[in-house]
Amino acid sequence: MRSRPRRSDNGDLVHEQALIREVVARALERCREAGAARVLAVDVSATAGGHLTEETALGHFDSAARGTPAEGAHLRIRWVPAAYRCIDCLARFSSVALAEEVLCPHCGGPALPLGRAGALKLHRVEVEGP
Repeated sequence: MRSRPRRSDNGDLVHEQALIREVVARALERCREAGAARVLAVDVSATAGGHLTEETALGHFDSAARGTPAEGAHLRIRWVPAAYRCIDCLARFSSVALAEEVLCPHCGGPALPLGRAGALKLHRVEVEGP
């Protein structure tokens, strides 16, 4: 589980909040489409390598869901490893660590992400009937 929130600037916080607000909006849309009374749980996958942590995601989710049929729902996150390339030895590898903690497992050098870090994908919305 990723837990220690770190930010390079306020832009990361805004981006994380927007991602989670979109997840809540889509979950509420699925709840309405199903004619359900409330959202019980939301399953997402999150690509590691960004600044999103379990702790911040849960906090943003609770905040965005407050006062809606998603209030009290559980956010379940499956972390997907991000791909990296070492700057020093050019090795490719994967990691679920926070971006600022990633070092090459081969030489210990710094690495750059090779894809879309921090992406969220909604997989399942569990709802309770009317």
